[in-house]
Amino acid sequence: MLRESDRGYHGEGMNLSGALPFTIVVVFAVAMHFAFIVYLVLGGFLAWRWPATIGLHIAVVVWGAVGLALGLPCPLTDLERVARAGAGMGPLPPEGFIEHYVTGVWYPSDLGGLVQTLVFVAVLGSWVGLRIRRRTRAATAVGAVF
Repeated sequence: MLRESDRGYHGEGMNLSGALPFTIVVVFAVAMHFAFIVYLVLGGFLAWRWPATIGLHIAVVVWGAVGLALGLPCPLTDLERVARAGAGMGPLPPEGFIEHYVTGVWYPSDLGGLVQTLVFVAVLGSWVGLRIRRRTRAATAVGAVF
């Protein structure tokens, strides 16, 4: 017999306590996706303060660019798809995370190319700025020795 609390969003007869771990995984996957995107855009600027992080940022940018260019599947999207099914949530659209949570929400759908270009400019600018900062500091350090 179903209780009233067992009905609703998760469908008829869904075990809500069994869905909770899957819901937590969905939230984790979404949070990690957003963290990845933020780090992709801003990680080069963080390397100005913590230069040792530039290797991680390069890896993130390469993964993002290659994944976008080749249409590689994203492990976080795959994880979210499985977890959404286990949680009784509707599926992600076939296009995936970006199309569901970002495109058309943060910017109009027809500006995707412009947004990608702006991200590229931000990453490139952060790397150029890091290089300039390193040269300036190196020159200052050499000047201080004499």
